[in-house]
Amino acid sequence: MIIAVTGAGGRLGRFIVPKLEASGYTIRSLSEVYTYGLCTKNFRPFLRGCHGLVHCAFAHLPGKYRGGEGDDPEAFWDLNYNATKRLLEDARSERLNRAILFSSRAIFGDAQVLPAKPNPDTLYGKLKLSIETLALNVSDTKFPIVTLRPTGVYGGEAKINKWTPIFEKALLGSLPSINPITTEVSGRTVAEAVALSLSQTGNSMAGQIYNLSDAKVSLQQILSFAGFDTDTMPFSTKLKGPELPNDRLQELGLVFPGLPGIISAAQELYAELTV
Repeated sequence: MIIAVTGAGGRLGRFIVPKLEASGYTIRSLSEVYTYGLCTKNFRPFLRGCHGLVHCAFAHLPGKYRGGEGDDPEAFWDLNYNATKRLLEDARSERLNRAILFSSRAIFGDAQVLPAKPNPDTLYGKLKLSIETLALNVSDTKFPIVTLRPTGVYGGEAKINKWTPIFEKALLGSLPSINPITTEVSGRTVAEAVALSLSQTGNSMAGQIYNLSDAKVSLQQILSFAGFDTDTMPFSTKLKGPELPNDRLQELGLVFPGLPGIISAAQELYAELTV
């Protein structure tokens, strides 16, 4: 099976592509066909002959998701929502038989307890909620779409690891002045969830939305797991948004590493940066 992947070289794509290749899929990345990525008005040449689509490309300011639109919200919406809509329309026209999209906990805004109605308080959250709605409207048994909602994605080599700038400053003696609490999920777990979703039959895939969240942890804990002395860091702030249960993916057989996965990843990154 040939799987079309957008954002193959991005933070998610760098976990997903190796996992799918190891699972026997042939990958066609968007950058192989277009140099201008999500700006294209016609995705059909990219999708032609493919069996499935994994859409993990996302246009935003570097390092920002909430607030990723900067001072150009119209371009942000066009490059993300409108491009996704064209992509799904072209995928259906090319008769692809499945697709995977990505959403976010940001659709719930500041809600702390689930179940809660989506109430996004950022343009990013509104975008992701609109993409979830789009997927539900387009998905059917002939073209089933699964939407995954990952929380913070950790792991990977230093050049793609979101903790790298924080660790590099800490190595120079500068600890963060804030101590947010986040819920994290391994990039490898995200990739495994994609492979698992692609392997489902059309009837079970169509219109499904799965939470992808694992361990709750503070920034101070992450740094201390790596070996930094964090006694001078402030008390942690509350989690922004609710904790997302991952029981439905566990029922399908996905294994979450929990806090030990974060501990190992923090120690691996520290070792890479101090070689």
